[in-house]
Amino acid sequence: MCGGLKKRYILTALVCFGAVMSGGGFVQAESTTAESTTAESRSETRTTVDRNGTIAERVRRTESRTTVSSETKDSDAIRNMAAEQRRQMEHMGLPHTGDRAFNEKVEYQYESGVVLNELLAPLVVPNRNVPKSIGTWAGMTFQNDRIIEQGILAKCKSGGKWGILGTDGKELIAPAYKEILDVNDRTGVIHVMVDKKTTRFISKTGEQLTPEAADESDRRSRTDAAGQEDSREYYDSDGYTSFKEKGKYGFKDGMGKVVISPRYKDVLAEFSEDRAFVKNEKGKIVAVDGSGRELFQAPSNQMYAYEGGLAEYRRKVGGFNVGSLLGFVTGGLIYGGFGYNGIGLGGFTYDGAKRGYIDRDGNIVIDSKNDKVWPMTWYGTVIKNDGKTGFVNRKGEYVIRPGDYDVGDLDEINGLLVLKDGKTGKSGIFSVETGQQVIPFRYDGITFAGSDRLVVEKNGVRSLYNMRTGYSVFSVSTDMTIDPFLHDRLTWVHQGSSNYEVINDQGQILFADKEGLIEEARPFSHGYSAVKAKGKWGIMGASGKWLVQPVYQDLDIL
Repeated sequence: MCGGLKKRYILTALVCFGAVMSGGGFVQAESTTAESTTAESRSETRTTVDRNGTIAERVRRTESRTTVSSETKDSDAIRNMAAEQRRQMEHMGLPHTGDRAFNEKVEYQYESGVVLNELLAPLVVPNRNVPKSIGTWAGMTFQNDRIIEQGILAKCKSGGKWGILGTDGKELIAPAYKEILDVNDRTGVIHVMVDKKTTRFISKTGEQLTPEAADESDRRSRTDAAGQEDSREYYDSDGYTSFKEKGKYGFKDGMGKVVISPRYKDVLAEFSEDRAFVKNEKGKIVAVDGSGRELFQAPSNQMYAYEGGLAEYRRKVGGFNVGSLLGFVTGGLIYGGFGYNGIGLGGFTYDGAKRGYIDRDGNIVIDSKNDKVWPMTWYGTVIKNDGKTGFVNRKGEYVIRPGDYDVGDLDEINGLLVLKDGKTGKSGIFSVETGQQVIPFRYDGITFAGSDRLVVEKNGVRSLYNMRTGYSVFSVSTDMTIDPFLHDRLTWVHQGSSNYEVINDQGQILFADKEGLIEEARPFSHGYSAVKAKGKWGIMGASGKWLVQPVYQDLDIL
């Protein structure tokens, strides 16, 4: 086993962050040094080599005789839960290998109780009521399981051109296009860029389709197998597209029929939720409905489409809008400023834009005059003013009161936000639904690694937790990275760009790249990952077997 792999160590119940809670929050386990408790212990000192090669003295309790009072029962319960978790993990066959010194260090910390005496309560409530829009994200993202039903697995690049790979790893569409713009997961219709000026729709067999045929196919597919419309609300005008004629702009429906005659000087935001932003004949920026009726004057000349009843607007500062520039990089629309991935998990970053939000009647819900306003989420957003940071709901009402915080990861699926205490530098977690702090400021780092997985750092150990049970299922030293579970129950663990391993969400190692072939690996989806080896990209399964040999310039699982 190569040196880097020796640093891995799956902890057999390193620390069980379980379910000791008080009023929904977390409490540290009571000390075992109650007045009514007497204890006699015998210890031995052992010398070991630490992970960094230094000599370290380890004092390890080898025997203990304790008279237990009622005040020590909580601590005993914690130890018992930890021991039971260890037995369960050993029963599951989880590996117990790795660097011996690190192993001993972790066992010492666990047994002496110097690392973590608190338990992490479950954070995920099954069948909780999440916003309906989040429930339909699978149909809105570029990567989702419905694409597999169409027989489509990935897009591949060869000779500077892009094509499509099927679920068997063979080319469905040979690389011939400048870019693959989108794949409709419901219909399998592919939107491709032929050159800088030309785009077209094609079927998964390569047959060219008219825009009208592609649109009609999408409309029919919106009704699921049970005959139910999906939960997103649609308006007829949402299918309108703008067109220009003799220097004026109007709108056509999906069949190409003119529904609003050319009369506008410009279109700032296309129709969404029966609202579009246009520049009228008098040069004013106004919102119009599907009939062309002017509804209200917009607060800015930089407007974005409605999403969930809110529209983003931005104002210029000093004649230059930083957010506008960054918007081209991050997406630019109402949710375009996110620094996290497309399924609502990850680093929730501020992009520098001076933004605000209005409702469908034009009322300002969140003012752009705030010092900083983060991009809107389905629960609300973060606002910073006068050095204090808080979280407001979509009505502009504070849920998390302003405080001395730095903003970390957002889990929009479960409504959780990581905040770092500005004074101690420690991280905790808040609910963006209730404003309650559900994990105290106690940890060196916290990141969301999936819809029910969490990575916690403390005392040089990085651990993967099951958010449903509160138990740690996998741990490594902090020089290792545990990638998030984005579209699958599989992910990569690696040390920089080497020592790659595949684990499942139970912490089991399924494959280790002992030969050091892997140079880069992308998130798993549908059981496969795009992997780079010897400068080329291929597709690898969880067991390390190639479905597609590394022969492409670039490759992405869809």
